[in-house]
Amino acid sequence: MQPFKRVEMPESEYDAIRRDVLQRWKSKDPTLRILIPAAGEDAVRAWLEHHIEDLRKDVTYVNNKYQVAVRTSGDMIHLSIRRLDRQACHDWREFQQIKNMLIGPECEAVELYPAESRLVDGANQYHLWGIKDPTKRLPFGFNGDRAVSDTLSIAGSVNRPLRKK
Repeated sequence: MQPFKRVEMPESEYDAIRRDVLQRWKSKDPTLRILIPAAGEDAVRAWLEHHIEDLRKDVTYVNNKYQVAVRTSGDMIHLSIRRLDRQACHDWREFQQIKNMLIGPECEAVELYPAESRLVDGANQYHLWGIKDPTKRLPFGFNGDRAVSDTLSIAGSVNRPLRKK
């Protein structure tokens, strides 16, 4: 995977968000009406500006395949990951590498599969929440020594070859 470069989000991306959300709200998109129950267009525009100001706090990184928005809150870091072509993906090893590059190789992060009542799923976008402190560990997961292999086969299990660095 190519290294990430920090980029500034172009104003055109925020304009596209404004146009799309306003158009979908005007067409009475039911999901959007749940997210933005505002009564009038002025209230929707105010909600949009507040949302965009929140997005401007993110630090954005791009490589040849992914765009990652990074947001820090206290001792936590949130990575919002999407492919540049907006296609679905879920390559665990690539997400591990993204976590290593943008949070740190000894920092832990999780991907949450939430209760249905908290589900947010409007795009092929993936989220990791990590701990900034590399000495802190989550109270779950594997304990012991590192065990990574692309050749070990137990009971017919297989893994794809590891990429050389």
